[in-house]
Amino acid sequence: MTRNTGIILIILLINLSCEQSIEVKLPSVDEKIAVKGLFSTDKILSLKISHSKHIFDTTSTFHLDNVVVDFYENKTFIETLENTGSIYRGLKFVSTSGFKCNEKSTYSINVYATGFGTVFAENTIPEPIQILIVDTSTVIAELPGWYFGHLGPYNQIRPLLECRIRFNDLPDVQNYYTLQVETQTGQLPYVSYDQIVEYLLNNEDANCGWECLYHYKKVCFSDKLIDGEDYELVILLDEELLKGKTYFKLYSLSREYYFYKKSVMQSFDSQLDPFAEPVQVYSNIQNGVGIFAGASVSVDSSIVFPLPDIN
Repeated sequence: MTRNTGIILIILLINLSCEQSIEVKLPSVDEKIAVKGLFSTDKILSLKISHSKHIFDTTSTFHLDNVVVDFYENKTFIETLENTGSIYRGLKFVSTSGFKCNEKSTYSINVYATGFGTVFAENTIPEPIQILIVDTSTVIAELPGWYFGHLGPYNQIRPLLECRIRFNDLPDVQNYYTLQVETQTGQLPYVSYDQIVEYLLNNEDANCGWECLYHYKKVCFSDKLIDGEDYELVILLDEELLKGKTYFKLYSLSREYYFYKKSVMQSFDSQLDPFAEPVQVYSNIQNGVGIFAGASVSVDSSIVFPLPDIN
């Protein structure tokens, strides 16, 4: 009896330890050309071309062949952009003539590649909203913990530069903005405690995004609450990073540019919440995926001197 029981137990253990491989056949999805082209009036035109991939495709290379990107201004052919990238770093197409886009002009591209249909995209750059003045003053405040790049420990009370960027919003026109602060050494992080922007953030008419390469926040917002008004956007800068000339760049975004930025941040935020609904990133590419959108810019500058030591 004991021997039979032992044999039965051995058979049960063998059966329990068996594994069965199940192959799941997922429906095939046609690959599409993917375009990422965010351009502005202060930079030489460039855009990236890749292709969509299956969810289980883990390869890091792109297999687009014979890619041609034709670029137009107001339906007039300007040039064929040149590829300066690779199958490993991605295909980056740039203007070899150093072309910079113009405000209130419409730009379009046709993208051709072997095995893919022709891809088309079009976008109009809005009129820039001029910065009227930038007022600065020294305040004593605390930087939040996310603020990278400054010297010293996080959340330390220190002298900061309060900047009030004043501009006049065009009435009866949907306007979208983003602010960028730069020195000769690169872009600067900033903190925005602006009440209007905070309200818009809470009501999804603004977004405050991370740029992973530089670890800075960049606020994007609509003119929903400031239509046709003189407005001051208030930000704080860390004095440790302020050396020499500082440039304040107010970008006027096209509608498509803003919706893309907004959806990217919403998609990022949804990944951090397991109960969030999936977010479809905005695309304006015909017969493909991605974004092709422009912005104009108004620039003001200030000579910033070192702030006094509070000690």
